[in-house]
Amino acid sequence: MWSTLRHRTLADGALWTTLRHPDAIAVFAFVAAAIAASRASSASVYEVNIDDDHATALVYHTSHQVFTHDPDTVCVLVARYHNELTRTPDGWRISRLLFELLWGDQRQDSTAYLASVGGRGPVITPE
Repeated sequence: MWSTLRHRTLADGALWTTLRHPDAIAVFAFVAAAIAASRASSASVYEVNIDDDHATALVYHTSHQVFTHDPDTVCVLVARYHNELTRTPDGWRISRLLFELLWGDQRQDSTAYLASVGGRGPVITPE
């Protein structure tokens, strides 16, 4: 049986997280979305190698997140996903996902720049 989640710190301090089961990937994404008040992510596929019914993909990822417990702080992460994919009768599926965290930062508006341009804007809440 695949392990579902594993963290490992490398000699250079980089954190690797491996999600190896499709259900673990879905749960990870759901929990991350649930605790974030807002988030924006971008991903760029850098490289894809296909060998018959198996493939690897290197994807660069940047995210900006604001959490409900600290709405004045923006968290920024830069990472890479090292994906392994398998072709199934239903199409390509991720069979292994390795998350390599490269850099992170937290920022606040210490200069009051947001206020000088009119503030954050409207707060939209679910009805």
